[in-house]
Formats: sequence, C-alpha cells, structure tokens
Amino acid sequence: METVVAASAGRQSSAVTKSATIAPTRPHIEQLLTSLIELLQVIRAPRRALYPRWLSYRGDHYTESACAGEADRPTTPARIYDRFSPGCGGDVVQGGGGGAVGGRSHGRGQLGKNWALSAFYMHRELQNAIEDFNPTPITVDGIRYTGVIGNPGQGILTQPFAGQPPLPKFDRTYDGFTVELMKRMANHWAIDLSYTYSRLYGNYEGLGDSDEQVLGGGNPNSGRYCTTLESCYTASGNVDYGPLTLDRPHQFKLNGSYSFDFGLSAGAFFRAESGTPITPQLGVNAAPTTHPEGRGSRGRTPTFTQTDIFVQYGFKVSKAMRLTASANVSNLFDQDTVRGVFPGILLGSSAVTPVPVAQYFAPGGYNYQAVLAAIPAANKDPRFLQAQAFQSPRAIRLGLRLDF
Repeated sequence: METVVAASAGRQSSAVTKSATIAPTRPHIEQLLTSLIELLQVIRAPRRALYPRWLSYRGDHYTESACAGEADRPTTPARIYDRFSPGCGGDVVQGGGGGAVGGRSHGRGQLGKNWALSAFYMHRELQNAIEDFNPTPITVDGIRYTGVIGNPGQGILTQPFAGQPPLPKFDRTYDGFTVELMKRMANHWAIDLSYTYSRLYGNYEGLGDSDEQVLGGGNPNSGRYCTTLESCYTASGNVDYGPLTLDRPHQFKLNGSYSFDFGLSAGAFFRAESGTPITPQLGVNAAPTTHPEGRGSRGRTPTFTQTDIFVQYGFKVSKAMRLTASANVSNLFDQDTVRGVFPGILLGSSAVTPVPVAQYFAPGGYNYQAVLAAIPAANKDPRFLQAQAFQSPRAIRLGLRLDF
C-alpha cells in the first residue's frame, strides 16, 4: 500500500494507490475479483487540515494575506475579523476555492503475453469551499459591510439570517469505477477499450461555475450561485442537491490501430457517453439563479457518440529523406447531437420574479406553478429548453511531413 500526498497552489489532496499483479490462471483471476471487492470498500482518505488565511470583505473589495501567526494580524479592528474573518485557527479555511480529498484504488492483471485487464475506483469530494455571500448588512465603526468571503455552511456562514434556514455546506462528490482492457501493439495491431460508471453529485459546481451558463460570470470564489439564500434551496424547500451539470453516468471508449507492412498506418477512436442533466433556472428576488424544480428535473441531453479516424502513409524519397502524409478526420459521420439546452425561464440575463421570503422558506416551499402562471408571457424567454449547443461538425486535417 502506498500513500501519495500532493500539494499545489493553495490546495492539498491525498490519493491512495493499491496495485496487484497476477497471472492469467483461474485462481488468480478469482483473487483479482476478490481484491476488486476489497478495493471498493476502501474508506476515503482522511481529511487533512488546510492552512487558514486572513480574509476580509468590505463592499465590493476584499483583501487577503497569508496567516503565519499573530504578528500578521491585520490592523483593522479585531472584532471585525472575529466576526467576518476569524483568521488563524478560525472558521475560514483555505482550499483553493475548494480543497478536495480523495482516493484511488487500482487493480491490474496480465492476460497472456499481449493483453492486460485493469479496474480502478476513484472517489473525490470537496472539503472546504470558499465563496462570497450576502448576509444582512451591518455597520461596525461606521463601516457598512455587505458581503462576506468564507466557507459556506461553516462558522459565520452557518446561519446568516435569523429565523431562516441555514446556509448549506457546499458539496461536490465524484465516484467512478472504470474497467479497461488493453492489447499492446503486436502482430501489427493494438486496441484499448474502457467503460466508466460514475456519479458527480452535490450542490456546488466548482470554480468553473457551470450554474452560470446563462449569466456567464466565471469569477473564481465569487460565483452568483448561492450568493443569496434563495438560490441554495429549491421551490419545494429542499437543499439544492442533485446531479451536477457535468455528470455523465456512462462513458465508453474504444481506440484501435493497425500498421501495414507497406508503410500505411490507420487508427480509429470511438466514444459514447451519457447526456448531461437539464435543470431549469429561475431568478427569484435578489437571486439571479435558482433551480426551482431541482437539478436534473428535465432529464438529460441525448447520448453523445463520435467516431474519429487517422490515416498515415510514409515512404522514402531518397536515402536520407522520408515523406509522410496524414489525414485526421474528427466526427467522421458528421453527427450533430444536442450538447446543451437553454435553461433560463425568464427573458433577460438578470430578470427575476418576486416571491415573499416568508413564503419561499415556508415548510414545503412555495407554490412554484402559481409563480410561473403569474409571470407575464412577455417576460418568459422563448428559448427556454431549446437546443443551444451542438456537436462540432466534421473536420478534416491534412498533414505533410518531410524528414531528412
């Protein structure tokens, strides 16, 4: 058993690797299957503490300084930092916008001289997200504070509004199991095929916030999703957990190549994968993005398939020179599968509809259908759930190389 710990750019992750080599006999194959079952039972890697930092936020500007000890305490009155930015040993924990912990378990078996079968399981989960949030504004020493940078669902961002639901902890969890069969290049041909079954689940898309696909914010640690409490909950009053935008449960890949004696080589790559969840978006009150029906309520985009091919031929033009011509065709069959639909219900990127806060957070949520019915037709976006992104068309690239 080998444990590897890697750290870079404000994030720390841990991975566990377990490997075994077996012979292609029945007892050893049974041993491999038993090992794979054990690997699936591996408990995720233990959480590791990440270094906290000083964080403060005032209006539309925040400052950040490394936390190495009391000598680095900012000169701003301490009580502001005690409430908004606890600092060393406090509530705000840095994780590069979302420190992650995870583990990977791997088993591999040699099948004969040229074939190999492998299987591995991967688990990754978000540890501490850092995001902005708009609590009830307060004034301290004549300074009005309207926003906070912190860890959602923790410390000062556990219960930002008295009498209202708590701010949920951000969650992004990936689990995937892959089986791969490979044949090395021998007797002129090679092949590699794999299948992955996975799940990407939670309520936080990460620094590349795909929940902003209508608004197009793209600001790390300052996404618009869940900036206000309404956007953290669905119309039924539940926390907005579900399959995330890039969740693809099934992925299949096939890659093969063949080399002829007379200098011609050809290869093909095929992949098929599940579509992604379709989630309607509705602006409510000060929240530009909410998911009233929950994540993935409108099914998924169609299954995506694509075939690419590559052909190469080389020959000598002299003793010291060789000419190679190649052709690469992407999307051989020119498929145009829908890759995304427009999720916005209201017309305009910043359009919102009012829902009384007491009604929004009432037990069981608010009457979503009644709210929809009350929205004038002129305010509804005609592009709602219409296809807006498609598979790239066929592309052909030709190459010519001269070696001398």
